Amino acid sequence: MLTKGIIGALARLIGDKCIAHQKSLQGQIDHRLKQQINEKKLALGLKIEGTQKPSYQTEEEYEQSM
Repeated sequence: MLTKGIIGALARLIGDKCIAHQKSLQGQIDHRLKQQINEKKLALGLKIEGTQKPSYQTEEEYEQSM
């Protein structure tokens, strides 16, 4: 019984870590796509929305905001 509990806890820990990593990667991809869209809009002379940069001090703060 104790072994099942330990294995279950380890599986949850690994699963949570994987989900957090996926969300982090998705946020990075979204940022890159938004940057590409803004560059194309700028090239076309269109107004760029949301030009305010985030005020993250560290990568950890950025990941926590996700």
